[in-house]
Amino acid sequence: MSLPKPLIEQPGLTPVRSRRAQTTNGIITRTVYSDVRYTVLEREGTIAAADLPAGLPVLVGYMVLEYMDLRLDIKECVIRYRSRLVEILRGPECVIRDSDKG
Repeated sequence: MSLPKPLIEQPGLTPVRSRRAQTTNGIITRTVYSDVRYTVLEREGTIAAADLPAGLPVLVGYMVLEYMDLRLDIKECVIRYRSRLVEILRGPECVIRDSDKG
């Protein structure tokens, strides 16, 4: 899970280590912080958090969703839990056009 720097500073998470990460802008160094407790669709867990620049959204990775038995259906823009629709994620970043269906 990656959190914007202000969300890391607010509760005072402790830096644990640094790691290199590949981004579209090249290889950078990210700081990894102590575990954070998270809740997504009433499912809870803990995981180490990496930093992101301020102003970016929280990034929840595939492993977190897998751990919580959730599946992101990109084509339908929904999160599925145990084969049933949980929440619709439609918005400017998730648009389905008629040509996309089928």
